[in-house]
Amino acid sequence: MKKTLSINISGIIFHIEEDGYETLRKYLDSINRYFSTFEDSSEILADIESRIAEIFLAKLNEGKQVITAEDVQHLIATMGNVSDFKAAEENDNLRDDFANEPKYEKQSRSSSSQPANKKLFRDQKRKVLGGVCAGLAHYFSVDMVWVRLIFALLAFGFGGGILVYLILWIVLPGNQNMEEEKSIKKMYRKSEGKVLGGVAGGIAAYFGADVILIRVLFVILSFFGAFGIILYLIFWFSLSEAKTITEKMEMQGEPVTLSNIESNVKKSLNERGDEESTLAKIVLFPFRTLAAVITFIGKILGPIFKAIVEVVRVMTGVIILLLGVALVISILLSFAVVLGLISSSSLDGSFSFLQGVDWPVDAFKASIPMWTIIAGFFVVLIPSLFIQLLGSSIIAKRMVIRPIAGWSMFAIFVVSIIIVSFTLPKIIWSFKEEGEFKTEKTFDVNGKTAVLKINETGLDDYHVTNLSIKGYDGKILKLTEKFRAQGSSRKRAIENAQTVSYNVKQADSVITFDSNISFNKDAEFHAQRLELELLVPYDQKLVLDADTWRLLNNAGRWS
Repeated sequence: MKKTLSINISGIIFHIEEDGYETLRKYLDSINRYFSTFEDSSEILADIESRIAEIFLAKLNEGKQVITAEDVQHLIATMGNVSDFKAAEENDNLRDDFANEPKYEKQSRSSSSQPANKKLFRDQKRKVLGGVCAGLAHYFSVDMVWVRLIFALLAFGFGGGILVYLILWIVLPGNQNMEEEKSIKKMYRKSEGKVLGGVAGGIAAYFGADVILIRVLFVILSFFGAFGIILYLIFWFSLSEAKTITEKMEMQGEPVTLSNIESNVKKSLNERGDEESTLAKIVLFPFRTLAAVITFIGKILGPIFKAIVEVVRVMTGVIILLLGVALVISILLSFAVVLGLISSSSLDGSFSFLQGVDWPVDAFKASIPMWTIIAGFFVVLIPSLFIQLLGSSIIAKRMVIRPIAGWSMFAIFVVSIIIVSFTLPKIIWSFKEEGEFKTEKTFDVNGKTAVLKINETGLDDYHVTNLSIKGYDGKILKLTEKFRAQGSSRKRAIENAQTVSYNVKQADSVITFDSNISFNKDAEFHAQRLELELLVPYDQKLVLDADTWRLLNNAGRWS
């Protein structure tokens, strides 16, 4: 059993073992004594404390809530000792103070930097939405600004970025304790020597280029539809300014150690000593005035923009959620109606597009394997569920589904895609050829006025029966029936065309046509259809019933 103490480092409360506390206290005292002689020492010490707090936070988890002496030793090995870089001009008294500083053997850099099996997580600590971009940036050791930019371009340019992000959000586990790699270069706006917002200086520092070239590039781009100005403003509002020593070191890709902090402080002091010429001040004055105005406006409008962004985020999430819900409900009802599980007439007005739908359901089911229908159902359902989950996650700013459920849905989707990919070509092949067979019928009305009527039968929404009426030089009415269908071969197509029936009956001078074809029992769907051609003698009187127009392919037109 060990005694623990509570300490405050950079505004964060830590519980630390007593022996570890003594070591840490002596270490911090030595740092305070050394940097107290520097200009802006309070800022330097605040940066060092922030870095120490980050290292300690990375050591804590649900099973460990106390900083140990070993953790303190690891901190010192990571940050370095003040005595490691004592300058020769230090006075003897200060040298004597540092001589009493506790020494620790540094851990071997080579051993600590051995490549390990990196795992991909969502970074919950530095997340904006789900932590996907931050996790990918950590895994590939790049600045997360670039990963977020890539996803934004994919989302707005190609539309696939949202789906990819959502899938990764679901399948990747979250991690609250991912330690940020301080050696990764990060892009900031550079405050030293800035003309407007420091964007050009920050980009030049990130890529190791001359700042003048970057500025010239922005000026040139500004002549192409003001693209350079828009791009500059995007970077200005997207990138934070490197104000602290830690941020300036991250901009150079340097690890945050005491030695590097000291060298950057001295470098900053030297840069301050360089005076601009009077001409340079005069030339840059209007630009710096504009920068001050933009910065002032940004400070005023910043909170408003943040509130607007939050409102837009919630509204976008609600719209996407409602879209996903509507798609899921529509898909479920559509498949239920198509498969005959429910009657379309039972639906209310909210789904009027499905009301009264009358399809050759049995023929559809006979022509397509049931497992293909089920696979196709999941192919369209799961993306709709993803859209719904995306909307919920945007509103909640966290993933609302467990990884195991997400993986299961993704696996079902992939399997369904494979099934559809293997079976769909065969189904398409069965519609390759067209076949036709004809029948002819004659009707003698014995000089009476012929009356055409309709017998309501068959499917209302699969209306594929058309009637054309033509005059000819003859004595009786002649009807030609052309049954057509698709098939894998012409012979098979003709056979498919014969799987439907159609009746025309005569009673005296009244000729009654079925309103549509009817599928025979066990018939498969192969786009069966019927073309009717009625030849009427020129001197024959003809009366059309009011509903006959439904059969005419050109209502009111005679040939």
